[in-house]
Amino acid sequence: TLTGMTLYTVYVTTGVTDLVGRPLVQTFTSTFTTVDSTPPSVTAVSPADNAIEVAQDGVVRITFSEAVDPAFLSEIKLLLNSMKVDARIDLVQANTVVILTPIAPLSPNATYAVRISGAKDAVGNVMAGTQVSTFATMDTIVPTVTNLAVTGELIKGGTISVGAAVADSDVAFVDFFMDNVLVATDGTAPYTQNIVLSKEGAVYLRAVAQDKVGNRGLSYPQP
Repeated sequence: TLTGMTLYTVYVTTGVTDLVGRPLVQTFTSTFTTVDSTPPSVTAVSPADNAIEVAQDGVVRITFSEAVDPAFLSEIKLLLNSMKVDARIDLVQANTVVILTPIAPLSPNATYAVRISGAKDAVGNVMAGTQVSTFATMDTIVPTVTNLAVTGELIKGGTISVGAAVADSDVAFVDFFMDNVLVATDGTAPYTQNIVLSKEGAVYLRAVAQDKVGNRGLSYPQP
C-alpha cells in the first residue's frame, strides 16, 4: 500500500531487455505523488485543557498537524455556558495555527470551553470528530468559614477540638488562631484541630480559610 502525500520514483534500468536480448539505451525515470488522504488533527491547545487562573486578556491558540483551509474555520468556537463568545479568528504560521481573540475581556471566575471541529486541509480532508478543551479564568472569590464548633474541656490545660465549616470546595487549608496567635493549620477536610488551652479566663478563637490559588478569606468570627 502506498503512503499518502508521498513522492515516489520509478526506475527502469538498462538491465531490462527485449525478447532478443537488446537492453534499454538508458535508464528510464518517472516520479509521481500520491493523494493526500490524511486529515488535519489538533496537536496543541493553549490554554491547556483544565488550565486555571487564565488572565482576562487571554487568547486561545490551536495548533494543527498541517495547514488548514481558512474558509472552514466556522466550527472552531469559544464557549461560555454553552453560548458562543464573540471572538476574532486569525490563521498564522503558514495556516497551521488558529488564534481566537475574544472581543471583550474574559470574565473572572468562569469556565470556558474551546470546541474544535470541521477543519479541512488544502485538499479537503476533514478533521475527525470534535475536540473540546476547557479552562478556568482568574479566581477572585475568597473562601468562607461559616461556623466554628468547639468541644472538649474548657479549662486551663484542657484540650479542645475546634472544627471549621467552610462553604467552598477549593479550600487549601484553614488557619486556627487563639487570641490572635496562629496555633494550628489544617489542610484536610473537615478542618478540625485539637488545641490545648494555655490560660484561664476568656479565650478568643477564630479561623481563616485560604483557597488553592491564594485567595484568603475573612476571619470567622469577625472581631
